[in-house]
Amino acid sequence: MAVINHPGQFLPELYTEKVNHIKQKFLFDKILCDVPCSGDGATRKIPNKWAKWHTSDGLSLHPLQLAILMKSINLLKRGGLIVYSTCSLNPIENEAVLSGLFKKVGKGL
Repeated sequence: MAVINHPGQFLPELYTEKVNHIKQKFLFDKILCDVPCSGDGATRKIPNKWAKWHTSDGLSLHPLQLAILMKSINLLKRGGLIVYSTCSLNPIENEAVLSGLFKKVGKGL
């Protein structure tokens, strides 16, 4: 297990020791992507959130969320599991991120 507090979209690729003179890329079995989000789903806990809410909140975070998810796919073992998590109800931060992922990686998932 590795708990990492680092910009997820910039995580480096890690390699294990050489086996038969070939470096093996280190891949994870499971990855939790708790990405930065607008937090609009937390209005029950933060009632003044709606007063400051704007459509650009989710739009501005979408590229970052997609970049983190793309990096996660790159670090996941075949057959592994990714949990993508936000505290937003905004489809731009949830369904649209997954749609963007499928467009970029295709049907290989």
